[in-house]
Amino acid sequence: ATVAQGFILGGFIKGITVDGRVFAGGAFDWLSPFSILVAISLLLGYVLLGACWLFLKTGGETQEFSRKWAKRALIGVLVAMGAVSLATLSIDPRVTERWGVSMTSVDFGTFWYLVPIPTLAGVLIYMLWKDLSNRTLKPEWRPYLLTVGIFLAGYTGFAVSLFPYLVPFEITLWDAAARDNALGLMLVGAVIMLPTILIYTAYVYKLFWGKVNLEDGYHG
Repeated sequence: ATVAQGFILGGFIKGITVDGRVFAGGAFDWLSPFSILVAISLLLGYVLLGACWLFLKTGGETQEFSRKWAKRALIGVLVAMGAVSLATLSIDPRVTERWGVSMTSVDFGTFWYLVPIPTLAGVLIYMLWKDLSNRTLKPEWRPYLLTVGIFLAGYTGFAVSLFPYLVPFEITLWDAAARDNALGLMLVGAVIMLPTILIYTAYVYKLFWGKVNLEDGYHG
């Protein structure tokens, strides 16, 4: 499922062929070297996320196992984020113009405003590596939150690259917006459902809070 999600995301970022607001591409437009790269990158990201969650929820040998895999995955994520970032610049001239960065030059006047995004990602990766290298780390939830931060930084970079397109590089957010009455109906549903989901999620987290121990009987 993760690899499929990566193929979808990679195909989406690369762009979809649209003619008169109707899909005009082929059945395998999603398959490209770029989408394969994104799929591998996302897989590494989820390995890191899962390993850090396991590190948070377990102890002993299992926690040490998750620590080792988290460090391995973090190296892969660092390389993958760099590769995807460079590959994204080659997708469309508008992405290069947005960031002010090309393979041959840098427009510092443009790039300066966006420097905080890759800088934040780099700082979070460094902090996560230090935490995973600390065998007496407290609190143990920090690696997981740092990983979430790395994901958010990466998706923020994608959002900056593609804005204002909802369907790159054919349909903008404003072109795809529904009628005002439909948006109003969706807002009512969101106002009702979002708090319900948040309350339920908070309850589940509280219910399963803490580490999993052998005495709990989950191991069957």
